[in-house]
Amino acid sequence: MSAQRLGALVALAGTLVASRTLAANGCDHRVISNTTGARNGRMAVAQTQLLSPALLADRSVLPYFAHAPGRELTMTFALEMGFLPNVAAVPTINDPTDGDCEGVPAYTLRDYDIAVNTVAFTVQWEWVGLFASMVTTIGGTAGGAGERFAAGAITPMAFHRFIARPDADERIIERSGSRATESTFIIGPAVAFPYFSARAGWAPTGWLGSVASPELHLSATATWSRDTHSVAYLRVGVDGYPTSAGLSRAYLRQVAWQSAPRTIPSTGAPDLSEDAKPASFSTIHLEQLAIIDLFDAKLAVAARPRFALHEAQVGVHTPGYYPLSVAERDKRFRERAAETKKALAAGADPDTADTDLVAGVWGGVTGVPRAAYYDSQATIMPSASAELGAAIYSGGDTSAGRVSPVLAVHWNDPETIAQIPFARSVWAAFMRVALEL
Repeated sequence: MSAQRLGALVALAGTLVASRTLAANGCDHRVISNTTGARNGRMAVAQTQLLSPALLADRSVLPYFAHAPGRELTMTFALEMGFLPNVAAVPTINDPTDGDCEGVPAYTLRDYDIAVNTVAFTVQWEWVGLFASMVTTIGGTAGGAGERFAAGAITPMAFHRFIARPDADERIIERSGSRATESTFIIGPAVAFPYFSARAGWAPTGWLGSVASPELHLSATATWSRDTHSVAYLRVGVDGYPTSAGLSRAYLRQVAWQSAPRTIPSTGAPDLSEDAKPASFSTIHLEQLAIIDLFDAKLAVAARPRFALHEAQVGVHTPGYYPLSVAERDKRFRERAAETKKALAAGADPDTADTDLVAGVWGGVTGVPRAAYYDSQATIMPSASAELGAAIYSGGDTSAGRVSPVLAVHWNDPETIAQIPFARSVWAAFMRVALEL
């Protein structure tokens, strides 16, 4: 590379960095394609589309699809709305004919924000039922951060398109030069027996399968992607095994890292090098939760694509942080119902609801190995999370329900970094609502 060309590239890079804080909110622009920033922004949206439905279902609804003696109908619902600013830095070229671009450099480095909104639910009639999970992701550089946050907050309304479209057998993709909106879903049947439960789901992007043994605290969930022709998400292991020290988890997880088409700048030919190929991020997790009902300790290492520390965290939370299972919840309220009857017989007016504070803070480090395709180097960075909410239990003589609204803020959250490995110093704000009846 000549000294003149190198000097021009250095000058352009300096202009982009300097102009990052000068980009006018209303300045029309287009993303410069075939750059690392543009590919990474596109992949942030694609990754959340690929993984969010399975992650929310696996975490928030499928564990509660279990054998429930004495119940005919059981329903579970979960909503998660998240906003992740600045997951990538995208080079753009501004429209010189737009008056709002006056005073803004022609080439600008803009923040790429994404909003991820996911809904999941199950309906269970005795031993058979249905589950579904839907996600809408909006990402882009259009407007200012406030506009992108507002646009993300209203994207749950896009879920109506799945009902309105009779041909919704493919995911919905809308892209412009500075914004992308994508929606997809998973739906399928499920069965639950005393010692075994299974679920099978279909999605426009592939398939989901899940099996669990609640009595043994063993579970496995996997999704197959037709886009990558590989396992997009896999988790298998021990989940919440009760011990004298609390709840123990030990599991293997694999997350697919996708790659957008990449070309060689000098020739325009497809890039077929190893760095341009997708990879899988495989991690091994050991977690001891609810130690004396108050403390958590988590450790995870990456096995693929390279060995590295992925997570080391400790946390403290309220005793009611981890929700009761359906069986535990019903047992609590059967005992509560007996006490209520005694109180009513004595002329008292007892409260039939229980409320647990749901709050906690966690801190430690998050690591990720080198991801060549994303031009992302291996790193270990500090991480922190805080959550605040409530779990409200209410029921009758034989069964009980739960509603739990929670607000959460994460910084360099391991789950976020696992999905978006090129994100650095990334904040994520979530509102989560869980409902079980």
